[in-house]
Parts: sequence; C-alpha cells; structure tokens
Amino acid sequence: MLDVVDRPCTPPTVRSLTDYFEHHPLNKAPLPAKRPSQARQPGALAEAHLSLTADDVAIPILDAMECAFIASQSMEPRTLAEALTRPDASLWISAALAEIEAHVANGTWELAQLPPGKRAIGSHWVFKVKWKPDGSIDKFKGRIVAQGFSQVRGIHYNEVFASTAHMAAMRAVIALAVTEDLELDSVDVSMAFLNGEIDAEIYMKILEGLGVDGEPAPGEDPKHWVVHLLKGLYGIKQGPRIWALKLHSVLVNISFERTDCDHSVYVYHCGDVRILMPIHVDDLLIASNSRDALQSVKTELGSHFKLHDQGPATSILGMKISRDRAARTICLSQPGYIRSILEDFHMADCNPTLMPMDEHLKLLVSMSPRTPEEKLGMRAVPYRELVSKLLYLAITTRPNIAYTVGVLCRFVENPGQDHWDAAKRVL
Repeated sequence: MLDVVDRPCTPPTVRSLTDYFEHHPLNKAPLPAKRPSQARQPGALAEAHLSLTADDVAIPILDAMECAFIASQSMEPRTLAEALTRPDASLWISAALAEIEAHVANGTWELAQLPPGKRAIGSHWVFKVKWKPDGSIDKFKGRIVAQGFSQVRGIHYNEVFASTAHMAAMRAVIALAVTEDLELDSVDVSMAFLNGEIDAEIYMKILEGLGVDGEPAPGEDPKHWVVHLLKGLYGIKQGPRIWALKLHSVLVNISFERTDCDHSVYVYHCGDVRILMPIHVDDLLIASNSRDALQSVKTELGSHFKLHDQGPATSILGMKISRDRAARTICLSQPGYIRSILEDFHMADCNPTLMPMDEHLKLLVSMSPRTPEEKLGMRAVPYRELVSKLLYLAITTRPNIAYTVGVLCRFVENPGQDHWDAAKRVL
C-alpha cells in the first residue's frame, strides 16, 4: 500500500465544461456525471468529459414555436449561465463542447501558474447563431474569446492586421468568373485563428465553465492557475495578423502571389491555369479556369488547415449568389439581412416605394433639432443604427441606395425628424 507522499499525482490540466446549475431546465437529459475536481472556477456548473464529442450530447428536436423563438435576436445568450437556462440550452452546450474540444486538440494553451509581475487578461464566451443568406438558421456557435481590450501594446502585442478584401475586389473576381465562365467555389477555414503561432507572452484567466483537474504540486497555488496561450485566439489584438501571416506563408509556398492593390487578394498563374482568391479573414473565394487546379488548391490547403468546403459558391459574407452559367449571369442579394433590418425597425409590413428618396426633398442641417427639448426627443430614435446598416447594404449588394445613404450619413450626429423619415423611406 503506497504512502500518501509516494502516491502518484495527476498533473493539473484544464479539461472540464461545467453545467450543473440547479435551475437547469434540461435535467431530463443530463450531461455525463460530474468527476472530482480541484480549484474549480466560480460559476462552474456540471462537468462533461472532453472525450465525448458534441454529437454525444442529446439535442431535442425543437417544435415550430421554439424555432420561432430561436429565430429572434434575443436567442443569443451573453454568458454560459444564461445559455443553460434557455429552452434551447442543449444546442448551446453542444456548441460549447465542440469549441473546447477544438482547443484541446489544437493545443491552444497550457495550464500555468501566473508568474510574479504578470497580469492575466480576461476571457468570456460569445454565443452566436450563424445565418444562411435566406435568413434561415445555419448553426449555433460558441466561441472562447479573449478580452483583448485589456492587452497593452508593446507588452502583449505589437503589430495588428486583418486580411479583409475590399468589397469591390470581391465583386470584381465574381464578375470575372461570370464573364470568363470560371469555376467559382467558396471555402471556410474552421477555427482559423487557432492556426497562428502566438508572438507574445500572454496569460489568460480560466474561462467560466472550465475547471482545473488534478492535484497541484508543492508550492503551486490553486488560486493562481491561468492558461498560457500558445496559439492565436479570437479576441486578442494580434489574432487576425498571425492568422494572416500563417495563411500567407502557405499560399506563397504553393506559388500564389499577393496583389499590390489589395493585400487580401492572391493570384496564381502557371501556363494556361489561372486562379484568383480574395480572402476575408477565414472565408476564401476561389475562381479558376481549371476545376482540377481549383481542387488541387483545396487539397493543399486542407493539408494545413481544417476546411469546410462549401463547393460551388452559393453565398459569401452573407451575400446570396445566384448564378446562371449558361446565360453567363449572376445575381448578388442579401434577402435575410434585408428582412432582419425591416424586422428590427418594425417595418416588415411597410408599403413599398419606387424611389429610395423623394426627388423633391432636400435634407438640410437646419432640419436638425436645436433646442435641448428637441434633441432629447430625438435621442431615442435609432437613426445612427439604421444608417450604418443601410451603409453596409449599399456597399455590398444595393448600390441603388448609395446616394440616399450618403446623404443620410451627413446627419448622424444630430438627426431631425425629417432625416428620420427619409431614412425610413429607404426601408
């Protein structure tokens, strides 16, 4: 029988997702039983072993009423605690499990004791619903996001950059694909930021719902457990840049060249084979005059990253792509996004109008409120929010409202009732 001193200890690791809220509504289908754990973070709920895949978590089929509920914007919980109290909690649990398992498999972090003089940045859950271009639900996603706003330049990060192709470049590649009858596919890189090697010493607090399993060694304080980031993570300042550098090195190795006019557009040219690839962070649009060459690029990228091959492009960045190759035409639209704007501003049942702006209307600064009472009355009007949504829409797929939105942008600091009426007319 081993003495207590000689008993082997399990090295502490971050391994658990908790879910044992007493008020959890889905106790009819509980997650796997809780295991012993030390140094558990406050707010941790029950424990699901990470050897289980997300598919092992039972997800009840939602009826029509629940589908209507989750289609609203209020469906996205702000915390893990809130996610576990909702009717669709199993969907969020599944998304959270998949996220944690991806980090464990990727080696994103290692458990560490916070060194003296160092400060750990915070972290939190971000739960989002991914929508299809037609406005239907694609999937539920849970992201572990670092609170990069607490990073200090020169200590936690230096340079920043995000690889986002201009919308004009994106449309130009789509137009070339149509006129020259090119193959046009879209690819999404799963967990893209986790592929970049971290370029600074960053410690992060252990996330809500995670605990430390195992026994601390002599001299280790359970209160000082943090995770030392080894790979990139969503939320850190340099996250987009180190991912862009990683992707750039891979593309250069397979003979792609970066264009000077837009550093997020890559071109491959060898003999008669041409490939164009605009990149928006982790979304890749690939146009080529050779199906074999295009598939070869996908295979090469798949050997470095985990890809979600979406096949022939039907959507990109929320834009719906409708293509008729025989007629060599293509249509870009955002029906889901437009519908969401109309619903957000309670204009879903409004009457249509032929022109986005009255041809006889001239918006002036003199129409803005001047007295404190008038300004207070307009403060509750979401003018800026509406104009920002319309501005994105004009840039992407609706240039016919570009002039009107440009005029409305002049008055975002102090809009009046006439300006608000003109903005609603666009809807």
